[in-house]
Amino acid sequence: RNARTPSKRKDIDNSELALADGMALRRAIKQLGSLKFDDEKDSDIRNSVKAFIDTFNNTLDSTSDSTDHALNRSMKQLKSIAQEYASDLDKIGITVNSDGTLTRRDTLFTTASLSKFEKLFSSGSDFIQRTSACAKRIERRSDALSVTEKHQKLLENTSNQTGNTVDTTA
Repeated sequence: RNARTPSKRKDIDNSELALADGMALRRAIKQLGSLKFDDEKDSDIRNSVKAFIDTFNNTLDSTSDSTDHALNRSMKQLKSIAQEYASDLDKIGITVNSDGTLTRRDTLFTTASLSKFEKLFSSGSDFIQRTSACAKRIERRSDALSVTEKHQKLLENTSNQTGNTVDTTA
């Protein structure tokens, strides 16, 4: 919740931000998977896909500065999945940019048939399943990194209070 606005995002540690974004991406995917792709749900579907695009881009952004190999690998996999489906995404008004982020083209996005959205964003689609698996890896790794960083800060604070030096590289 604290990572929703750009002004708040800059104040959050990178691993915590990646964790929040990974969790948000999985929530967006779960929301899409719960929808019935019919005309009655047209605006819900398109709004859920918009939320997916935002969280996808935020996840790429928050993992892009990481020095962690596993997190970088997952980020590259997310980009690769999007690139693999670039043609299908393009048919519903979503462009895969050179940096891997997604951009919505409103004219086509608002008029594309729901069957094309369903092909990509239903719970059984390969695109969503692979993206979800990647988001889960990002979430788990970011959580582990966040715990490690908090532990190191705690050790540093303790050593500063006692005047002892603590090796936090172990």
